[in-house]
Amino acid sequence: MDRKAAALQSALQEVLGPDIVGLEVSSVGEVLLRLAPEHLLDACRRLKESPQLDFAQLVDLIGVDYLEYLGERKPSERFAVVYHLLSFSHNWRLRVQVLVHEEPPLLDSRGIQQRR
Repeated sequence: MDRKAAALQSALQEVLGPDIVGLEVSSVGEVLLRLAPEHLLDACRRLKESPQLDFAQLVDLIGVDYLEYLGERKPSERFAVVYHLLSFSHNWRLRVQVLVHEEPPLLDSRGIQQRR
């Protein structure tokens, strides 16, 4: 694991601690953070507001259906929401994954105001 990925992994563990369901670093240094749905909003707030992390930009938001890739996954792990975040100040990229059930929806986005 390279120093950059190790530094990010350490900062994530320090800031998010027990809210982390999984934390992986790929062979090419990509960091994947797994969170439980009930911790998502608070964790994202801390990812953005913590000076140690400073993830100020959401680069991408993806919905994933693992139907064809279930393999050893449980049916409750079929769907995921994946966020790609960027920290300009640390030059870090982070992939955040949350496994979700078909019902109920994770977040009702009608109450979120857009910034212009």
